[in-house]
Formats: sequence, structure tokens, C-alpha cells
Amino acid sequence: MYEALVIILIYGTVLGFTLALVAIGLSLIYGVARIINFAHGAFFAISAYSLYYFFVSIKLNLILSIFFSLVITALVGGALYRIALDRIRGMELNEMIVTLACAIATIEILREIFAPAPLGVPTFIPGQIYIGTYIVEMQRVLIVITSVISLILLWLFIKKTKYGIAMRAVAQDEDAAMLMGINPEFMSMLAMMVSAILAGFAGIIIAPTQTVALENAWYALLNGIAIVILGGLGSLWGSLVAAFIIGYAEVAVATFLSSHLKTVIALIAILVVLVIKPSGIFGKHRELEERV
Repeated sequence: MYEALVIILIYGTVLGFTLALVAIGLSLIYGVARIINFAHGAFFAISAYSLYYFFVSIKLNLILSIFFSLVITALVGGALYRIALDRIRGMELNEMIVTLACAIATIEILREIFAPAPLGVPTFIPGQIYIGTYIVEMQRVLIVITSVISLILLWLFIKKTKYGIAMRAVAQDEDAAMLMGINPEFMSMLAMMVSAILAGFAGIIIAPTQTVALENAWYALLNGIAIVILGGLGSLWGSLVAAFIIGYAEVAVATFLSSHLKTVIALIAILVVLVIKPSGIFGKHRELEERV
């Protein structure tokens, strides 16, 4: 039992940080532009496959491979907003249909470009360390370190930079932000690009610990949605906490039951939260007259 708990703690922490990057990106675009982006998982896949192409296929330097992969993902996110979502923003059903269609199209394009079979990416840092008597790969340690750095950089960007403050202004009151000379459309597109980078970086850092596969896009999207619902739509702190709840729960289910059942955790979380507390852990509870 003790061994199982240590495994859950170690691997749950690694998974929690990875899911946090995915979910915080999804929560960010909803908080700024009120867009429910069903193409978010596609960003995860685009970066992973781009990394495979640059790092494995043409053997580019790792840093450059990551950089180009994130640039491509950010440009795709910006193009998605500018070409499609900018025209239908505010129409939630249309947003969901369009982003889901884009996700399906992206996955099918990746299927045609790359082999449908899973692909492998070498570890970024070889070796392992011991935590007590347990062996942990350095790649998983790297995931935790880079995730923490990424979240700190995101916090600094949102709190300390001109564009971050402008995005917060748009999220709080779009009309007031416009009166202050802020362009909500540009800020929403920027939020989409940052959101895509976060999801893409998660896809990159976790790629060496698993295969690069198309179904990972749906796994990332499903868990991202579950986490933002559990944490509260638009709450970045809520998404961070919920990511670890889902991460530990998935590893526990895979350890004690079956790895095939771990995706059920996200679905159960969605159902339970929507029934018991629709606003999520840190979400603001809407007044009754707003809900009817």
C-alpha cells in the first residue's frame, strides 16, 4: 500500500503539472474571450507532431525544435481566432461547432501527414534519480521543473506586462477596456495564442514519456474540459488545483484498477460537478435569476 501511494504521489504530480498547462490555457481563453475552445486538444497534438518532425525526422536541435513547434502552434491558434472565431464570437453554440470541426480537421490532416501509428520521441534528458528507493526518470523531473517555470512566467505575463494587464481588463469588463483604448479583439486573439502555446508545451514535454498519437488530442481536450469545470470556468487557480485532483485520481485508478479506466475519471468529474456544484470549486455561483 505504501509503495502504491508513493507511485501515485510521484506520477500524479507529473501528470498534474502537465494537465495544469492544458487546462489553464483552456481557462484563459474562456476567461478573456468567453470562448469554449474544442480545438484545444488539437494544439496539444500539433506541437507534439511538430516536435517529432523537427527533432526526430530532420534532427534539428532540441531547443530550436521546441521553439518552431510552439511558433507553429501559436500561429494556428491565432489563425483560428482571426479567420473563424472573430466572426462568431459570442455565439456559443457556433463557437463549439466551429472549434470541434477544426479539431477534427486538424487531426485528420495530421493523420495524412504522419503515419497513423504512434510515434516515439527520445527523452530530452537521459538518466534517472532516486526518491527513496524509487527510480524516477529525469524526463519526468524535467516536466515538473519546466511546468513550474511556465506557470510562473504566465503569472508574470498576466500580472506584470502591459498585454497581460490588458487581457485582464478585457476579461473583467470589455466595454470599459474599450473606453481605455484596449482592442478586445486583439487581446482575445493574443489570449488564444498564449492558450495554444500552453497546450502545445504540455504536448511537447510529455511526448518522450509516451507515444505521440492522435488520440492524445482527445485525451487532452477531455481532461482540460473536466478540469476547468471542476475548478470553475475562467478560474486559473481553480484549474491548477483541479489539475492535480484529476492527475492523482487518474494515477490511483490506473494503479489500483486498470489504466483503461483512467479516462473515466474526467467524465465522472464532469457529471458530479455539474450536478452538485455547476460553478466549480472556485467558480462564482450565479444568481438564480441569471440561470433561468
